[in-house]
Amino acid sequence: MNFPCSSRREEAPFYRKLLLRMELEPHHFGCYTRYVGFAPVLSRTSTLLLILTLFISGCATNKPKSIAIERHFPPNAFMTHRAIFTARGRQFALTGYLALSETGGQRLIISQSLGQTMADLLVTPDGTVHIMQASPMFKPEWIRKYVAADLECLFGAHPHKRCPVSMLDTNHFLIKHFWYKVDLRIVETKVGPQPETLFDPSKAQKL
Repeated sequence: MNFPCSSRREEAPFYRKLLLRMELEPHHFGCYTRYVGFAPVLSRTSTLLLILTLFISGCATNKPKSIAIERHFPPNAFMTHRAIFTARGRQFALTGYLALSETGGQRLIISQSLGQTMADLLVTPDGTVHIMQASPMFKPEWIRKYVAADLECLFGAHPHKRCPVSMLDTNHFLIKHFWYKVDLRIVETKVGPQPETLFDPSKAQKL
């Protein structure tokens, strides 16, 4: 009994279209186009399996490379940051003001473009987090769990081993979590002692 080879007839148009598109639009396929050259020597089924495997596994050479983080920040300084905060498909332009003190700790104030304070926190040298001011966008529990942790990862003296921070360039960092990311640049650094009043935990909000 003879069975019709319908699978070959259905496979061929898709196979040809996929290879043609990979040749004409290499920017959409990246390193996968390197395999187009020897694809015809394989069977159609083998080639399709190869292409599917490559798409599923990904191409390691296309992943952006990050520079090893160098935490050579001055122990006493005042920094100005510009950041793009992305969460749930929305982006927010933020400005950060960070005061560093060997004896007082870290005081970070995050504001939006119009000047509203989104978050204000103090992390003392012993690691205690004090919420100086919160907002609907950055609630106290969110500041404690994420903002303080990211601050320690990037500027702390004892960052965690698995900090989600990569250095893209000098003074340019990317903090990337599963559901949000922060593209941060240090635009100005003024070295010198900071006022002790900035590191007074008694001024924190009573939560």
